Amino acid sequence: MFFHPLSRFPGPLEHKISRLAYVYRSARGTLPFDMLEMHKRYGNIVRIAPDELAFSHPDAWQDITGHQKGKPEFSKANWFYRPVDGEPSHVVNESREQHGRLRRQLAHGFSEKAMREQEPMIRAYVDMLLDRLHEFCESGNPVVLSDWYNYTTFDIIGDLAFGEPFGCLQGSNLDDWIKGIFDAGRVGIILQALSFYPLVKRMLLSMVPASMKEAHEKHKKLTKQKMVRRMEKEEGRPDLMEGLLRKREELVSFQLYAKNDN
Repeated sequence: MFFHPLSRFPGPLEHKISRLAYVYRSARGTLPFDMLEMHKRYGNIVRIAPDELAFSHPDAWQDITGHQKGKPEFSKANWFYRPVDGEPSHVVNESREQHGRLRRQLAHGFSEKAMREQEPMIRAYVDMLLDRLHEFCESGNPVVLSDWYNYTTFDIIGDLAFGEPFGCLQGSNLDDWIKGIFDAGRVGIILQALSFYPLVKRMLLSMVPASMKEAHEKHKKLTKQKMVRRMEKEEGRPDLMEGLLRKREELVSFQLYAKNDN
């Protein structure tokens, strides 16, 4: 602990000597809040694990993730971005070269022209939100506003990504596909933490119940069905997928490249 290259950086003792404290807080879901308190106590740079530092100063963002001429960029940590082996790569966890290709294909949906064309669709869901809230006001039933903001957000995302809403505003609940995303997120956090204990991780993965595996396969099947329906819609739709579909041949070649690379 005292002769480690990071020994001069401050942090809680239990985090300096072992990864266990990090894993425990991460698995509980409190790590981001705990790190905030650490930064308040120890400053802009905190040692949160024997071999890991956390930075809170804005200047660190450019130093760590930005491009610096003549210097290689920091690669993304597989334990964080790819906690499960064999899962398909995507724009978040891809290598720099392939990330750039995917980003260029998605850029169309984030252009000023595309966002202006998306505005009427987004307004329609906001209007639907207000209509549903008026219904509850007239009935006198209480509502949890944060839930309804989530319903609106997911319906908009569904339309932009798949060409159809999830029906959250209409049904006053979260779609099963969205619940699957939340469940996968919780499992992903645990797998990230267990990446530092590969034997334990492999053992737990081998004990995953059949019901969880079936739920995962069902979620992938639903995603594929949604994507196929979007591909069958008319061209020129102002959403996030239009740029990808315009260059679907390039996308297929990328997928083959990624598959062979893995």
